[in-house]
Amino acid sequence: MELPMQRDRIYNDGLKVKSDNPIEKIFVSKTDIDNDSKTSYNNFSLEDKLRKQYRKDVKEGWITALFSEDQYVKLYYDLQDKVVGLKTVNDIEITDTSPHFMARMIGTSRDPKIYAEEHRIVHRNGVEMEDIIDAVKNGKVYKFTKNEIKGKSVTFFGKRAQVTVNLQNGILVQCNLIWRKK
Repeated sequence: MELPMQRDRIYNDGLKVKSDNPIEKIFVSKTDIDNDSKTSYNNFSLEDKLRKQYRKDVKEGWITALFSEDQYVKLYYDLQDKVVGLKTVNDIEITDTSPHFMARMIGTSRDPKIYAEEHRIVHRNGVEMEDIIDAVKNGKVYKFTKNEIKGKSVTFFGKRAQVTVNLQNGILVQCNLIWRKK
């Protein structure tokens, strides 16, 4: 999980440590864990999680590094204010956003998956908030897909963007800019 090693994490399983060193003979009672006590590694704030996701996505190439960590956090909260809670054209309530959706919304200069598989540089343009809102509120329901792991989803096509929403939980899955020839 990319967390630094800490002894309290190592010994939280409630097992005694086999060691000759008396300092390392630590026992954490399982009742301490079960009584709603929060361990230090699970006590991350939402903002910490967002910042960690941002760094991961930049490192993997899903987000351009020109988009700052602070902008990423602000985008998440803007999506919560402006998009989460909206009903789609076919009455699905938007409940949240996925990290993949946010990465697609921001865009990148080189899609890492396509580059790794085909050694082609494919630019992914970001998608504006207004285009996301237009697609879910006014777009045409175009296709339903089923993924064995992620479940069923539906894609809405608006004037300038396509947006995919998970049908079971209402989470925004992905978005893409639609290019139209003039």
